[in-house]
Amino acid sequence: MSIYYLVSSLPSFSFGDKPFYTSESFIRLCTDWVNDSDMKELESISLTARERYSGQSPFALKWYKLIGAIANSTVKLRAAKLNRDSSELLKEQKVIYSDIDKAVQDAFAAENPMEKEKKLDRLKWFVLDSLEVGHFFDFDKLCIYKLRILLSEKWLARKEAEGIKNLDKALAILYTPSEEK
Repeated sequence: MSIYYLVSSLPSFSFGDKPFYTSESFIRLCTDWVNDSDMKELESISLTARERYSGQSPFALKWYKLIGAIANSTVKLRAAKLNRDSSELLKEQKVIYSDIDKAVQDAFAAENPMEKEKKLDRLKWFVLDSLEVGHFFDFDKLCIYKLRILLSEKWLARKEAEGIKNLDKALAILYTPSEEK
């Protein structure tokens, strides 16, 4: 089945925008256009780094290597701040991505933890931009689109008022005398 028409009909959106489709409605849309084995791949692709990838998609393999590199850089920086050894927590990585290490360091320079996480997700968006080159109307473009929806959904689910309420709860616990706990 040709997915040219499906891909050409997808509305574009930027980081921080609300996508036209939810991840669930996007998957439902794709079922009429994508074969069963590719649908399994599309349904399983995620924002979470995997140490071992057993699928057939060269795109997914590159994606998991790159977000694994982001995860490794993050683990190293957090461990260094805590004076801990990070070697047991690192995912297997055969290639060093110095540009990713630098971008993660830049993200960690943010004072606000939410801004730090947003910068890491912008880095993932940038990685998707780089992986998209040469993929205009193919299956990889669908995978990239789904991952962008997932990144957007993550941020749309965040509510500032809820975050402030959770911070207030945490601070109340920290500053409550131990006899009252």
